[in-house]
Amino acid sequence: MVFNLSYDVAALVFLLIICWQFFSQRQFPLLSNHVFALFLLLAVLALVMDIGGTLMLNPELGMPLWLCYAVNALYYMVLILFPSVLTVYILARSDNTNPRDYLTALTPSLLSELVFLFALPFGLVFRISPAMVYSHGPFSPITYVNLLVNLLFGIWMLLRCRKNLPQQELLSLSVSILFVVAAAVFQFLHPDTLLVCAGIAAALTLMFFTIQNPGRMLDETSHLFNLTALRIYLRSLLVGRRTFHLAAVKLHSLHRINTVYGVDVTNRLLRDFGRNLVSRPQIWAFRIGGSRFVVLSPNEDSFKAFLYDLTRCETLQGNRQVSISVCHILPVDTFRSTDDALGVIEGVLSSRQVREQHIPFWEVDADAVAAVRRESDIESAMRECIPGATGFALFCQPIYRCDSGSFESGELLLRFSTPELGNVSPGEFIPVAEHNALSSELDRMVVDLAFRAIAAGRFAASGFHHVQINLSAATVIDSEAVDAILLSAMETGVDPSFVIFEVTETTADCSKELMRRNIERLCERGFHFALDDFGTGFANIDRLSALPISMIKLDRAMLNFSPDIFRGIVGAFRTLPVELVAEGVETEEQSRFVEGAGIRQIQGFRYARPLPLGELDGFLRDALALAGKAENESPA
Repeated sequence: MVFNLSYDVAALVFLLIICWQFFSQRQFPLLSNHVFALFLLLAVLALVMDIGGTLMLNPELGMPLWLCYAVNALYYMVLILFPSVLTVYILARSDNTNPRDYLTALTPSLLSELVFLFALPFGLVFRISPAMVYSHGPFSPITYVNLLVNLLFGIWMLLRCRKNLPQQELLSLSVSILFVVAAAVFQFLHPDTLLVCAGIAAALTLMFFTIQNPGRMLDETSHLFNLTALRIYLRSLLVGRRTFHLAAVKLHSLHRINTVYGVDVTNRLLRDFGRNLVSRPQIWAFRIGGSRFVVLSPNEDSFKAFLYDLTRCETLQGNRQVSISVCHILPVDTFRSTDDALGVIEGVLSSRQVREQHIPFWEVDADAVAAVRRESDIESAMRECIPGATGFALFCQPIYRCDSGSFESGELLLRFSTPELGNVSPGEFIPVAEHNALSSELDRMVVDLAFRAIAAGRFAASGFHHVQINLSAATVIDSEAVDAILLSAMETGVDPSFVIFEVTETTADCSKELMRRNIERLCERGFHFALDDFGTGFANIDRLSALPISMIKLDRAMLNFSPDIFRGIVGAFRTLPVELVAEGVETEEQSRFVEGAGIRQIQGFRYARPLPLGELDGFLRDALALAGKAENESPA
């Protein structure tokens, strides 16, 4: 029988290239990586044995008969192992930790190996005559039977584990099995064409480029593992319930270095930092984006030594200093899933301690992790609820007018609650919205709700002259958001003069020309603007006089000023055509204090708390009745 070796030779060349690519890269210690490495080595060995054993059959080479038998027998033994190794790889990729499944996957091949070893001395699998003529024995189909049984088991296991495999991996493994089946069927029908090993090589090539390719899991700039690799490693650790230690790391001032020295210097700095991380034993480092990194280690001593060195690293390249925030996340055993772990990591790196304070070292305890998770849950809930305004409700805090003794306006405030989170205070969800670029969407929703309530006559019927609606800086600098406000006003028929938009002192102090133009656009349509929380920022009266603002709301912190300073500030504002409102008034003493300074509008718990819109009319009727009763009882 004359054999066609061209497919095997081509497959061997491909596998040698893949081996060089795979083994030249650093691999983290996953079972699937070890199994794939074994798979590659067995495939190369099988191809070498297949090609070598076939060439030895040439009588002109004068090879010993026993050596031909040994090489061909080794080829069969390796070939019998292949389908079981493929099934083990499927189990490893799905993070299966059941030893019984792995033993079951190996059993058919082990039994086939025993049968093969028993039949080999009797020439039942193959024979080689003294003239070097190769022929199949009656047991030669054992390799095909073994292949069929194992591949059927592999398909069944793949279906069982499909929920634990990404869609791309599931597809790649399915096609890989088809490659091997197609090659085995072709070789069974054409025994002179050696195609089984080529089919296995094709399957390994596909698996390498779609699943195992180290380049797919490496960050090009820092040469560390990337977010994809972190996902895979975390999933393996969590499913296997293995102990590990984790730190989230952020480099600060990279933007300044990038601006001053250029992109090349920044990239070189990241590469230097990456080399510093991977130079340590039992430390696995990942760059998850920008200047954020994650470091993992299964060894506590190595991890502690790493933290000690890293927190004392003051310079990363020459005299260009870069500060580092290292966040040691302690309760990793509470991670519920890979997504939960990544959410906690992102939340920690985005926290105020890291983002604003650049804290050098932070041991993130269980309470901090719980707070991060709550922020993440709030963000997810807001993204889900904002489009339909579900879970959100408008409240109104009436504003008392001293000279008329009545409530003639009110500030609209937003409240949020879900069955899972309960009541979420504005102090929680507003910072989450600001940090996650949800402020503009939230403002649009609030404006739509408010305009519909105004158009329904809810506030005019209560005797209000206007209502106040808060706008974030993100909305005021967004021309599309301003367009949406104008469109909503036109669609609902709201009188713009009935609405006063509130912006904070920090927002109004911003010198961005786009913000100024957008405020002027809204004012030209008849809307008014108020400056909220004056006294918490750095805006000065000269700067404010250039803005189209008709009302200034003094922050509650100003109630602690001395009477002379407070009266001086109020007096300075009398030079501007603005109304003044004192916020946060809670006691009778504070009320007398602001009235004595000449302020005529007061907002605070002393007069009214924020009320659901459904309770507003009842409150105002009761307040009007009490005012009338007090007037009747006063001495003439």
